[in-house]
Amino acid sequence: VESIVLSIISMLSSPNDESPANVEAAKEWRERRGEFRKKVSRCVRKSQEMC
Repeated sequence: VESIVLSIISMLSSPNDESPANVEAAKEWRERRGEFRKKVSRCVRKSQEMC
């Protein structure tokens, strides 16, 4: 279990934008990182409000 958690942490802290599952998100991550982070923060806040 520990190795799985470490792998997930690694993927989240250093996403591979060269082989993305979501091409549009990867492009925004590379080109407009600040906007990407704002969008993710809004999404997380909305998700937390639903709980």
